[in-house]
Parts: sequence; structure tokens; C-alpha cells
Amino acid sequence: MSSKSALYQTIYMEIEREVITLSYDVMFDDANFDNDVHSIKIAELILRCASQIESISKDLFFENGGTGDRNKVRFDHDCLYKIMNDWHLENRTVYLNLVASKLTKPKYIEYKPFKHVLKNVTIGFDRTTKTKIREKRPTYSWNVAYQELKHDFMGSVEKCATIHNLLSIVATLYTLSIYYGNPTKEMAMRQTYMTYDDMFHSNSKLFRVTNAILSFHSIVMGDEYKKSEINSWLKKPLFIAKYTDFFAEKIRRQEGIKSVKLSRPDVDGQIEQFEEVEFEVVLNKGQEIYPKLEDEEWELLNLEM
Repeated sequence: MSSKSALYQTIYMEIEREVITLSYDVMFDDANFDNDVHSIKIAELILRCASQIESISKDLFFENGGTGDRNKVRFDHDCLYKIMNDWHLENRTVYLNLVASKLTKPKYIEYKPFKHVLKNVTIGFDRTTKTKIREKRPTYSWNVAYQELKHDFMGSVEKCATIHNLLSIVATLYTLSIYYGNPTKEMAMRQTYMTYDDMFHSNSKLFRVTNAILSFHSIVMGDEYKKSEINSWLKKPLFIAKYTDFFAEKIRRQEGIKSVKLSRPDVDGQIEQFEEVEFEVVLNKGQEIYPKLEDEEWELLNLEM
């Protein structure tokens, strides 16, 4: 983990601590969320989250192929728009996991930070025609609340500084912190099964994320309907637990694999795996799972192993 990533996560954890403290002062229940309970403290937390989101968004933008002047690119219309499209993030979901919460409505428990509506916005100016250049860009509910507080703080507190808006923007910061930190954990080799306890474990006491456990059989050997079903299911998790590409290709080529055990996760949270297979947990960036390797790539991986 880089020093910058560690700093972002430290700041996030402090904000999270303050949100949890807030939950002891104001009950996180359906009634308070329905009634848009608001406060100056909530407004201040929303602005602090937004400041971090702007910075992380620009870091992710430039570190993943974005170009331009950092002071001129916009964190929402340029930076988030790029990474959301590149990594297909619209339906990534995090779940409230607060012990003190009494919330029951799904809209208050499940958060999709990149869920949006498209609106026409000005992205530049054509000097030849002397007209504004307008294109459709995503608008996020948490960002609407932030922008109104930013430009008219006292006039927007009652409308925008609500607990629900706070959790929405904290969930966004949480998600971006994970993607920026890029936590990848290689699993132990030669395990015959993998449990959910082996997955990447977040330190968050406010949210939890889902992990998709994917067998090689379900992706490569399954029928097209199952592949389509799995691709749809893969839209929500932030992490994917999978075989490494090397071992997946080894299985595909039947190189030294003597026994194949295929099953879905059982009631104990275990999924049987191929013998002598290496697992890894990777961030879900909409990538192809188990891509078929060309002979040259296969030979190169063999040399590396």
C-alpha cells in the first residue's frame, strides 16, 4: 500500500468513526431517515467526504490513463465518469453493517455510489462558433447534496444535510478508497477448498462488501445462459475470488490436473476447488474472467512459474 493510499484510508477511518459516534446521538432508523433528520455536523461531514472524493477521483483518473490539467479536470464529469465507464462501476454495491442501526428498508441499507442519471452539462467552449459544448454526464444524488451545501451552506442544510445523504457520500468515499488502495490478496496454494473467511477483510465497522467466488467451470465450461447469469451477478461485488490466470489455463489445457471437484458454495460457505490450484482475490474492474491465453502468453507464464 502506498503512503498516499494509507493516508486516504486513515482519513476515511476517522470520518467513519465520527459517523458511528453520530449513530449513538441520533438513532439510525427508518423514521429518522424518512423524516430527513439533518444537522450542521452532518453537513460538515458531507463536505469533508466530498473533499476526499475529489482528490481520490483525480488520482484514479490520472493513474489510469486520464490526461489534462489537474486543476481544470472536474472530479465528477471527467474523473468519475472515466473510471465508472472503464471499470463498469454503476452497480457496485456496499451494504450498511452498523451494529447500532435499526434500519430495515433496502434503500437505506444498500448503497450504489455510482448509480446516476444522465444530464446535459457544459464540458467546454467552442471558440470558433462561440458556443458552449454540452454532453450528457452522470449526476449522483450524493453529489447534488454536496454541491448545494458547497454553494449555499446555510440555505441547504435542512434539505441536503440528511443522514441518508451522509451515508451515501461516505459509501462513495469508502468504495473509492478501496479501489485506490487496490488491496489484492493471493490465496494459499494447494488448498482443496476456500472459505469466505479467506477473503479480503475490510476494517470498516460501517459497511461491508460482497465477494464473488467464481469457479473455473462456471465461467469456461458452463453453458451460455449460465455465463450470462454470472455476468449479471458480477455487477455488484467489489471483489472477485478466482483462480489465477496461470492455473485456469493449466486446467483448460489439462496440464497435470488429475482430479476435478465441482460444486457451488454449500451451507458452510465452502466451495470445492481443483487440486493444486492457486487462488487470488482481485478488485472487480469489469475485466474478463479467465481469458484464454495465447501460446506465447502461456509459455511466458510457465517461465515465470
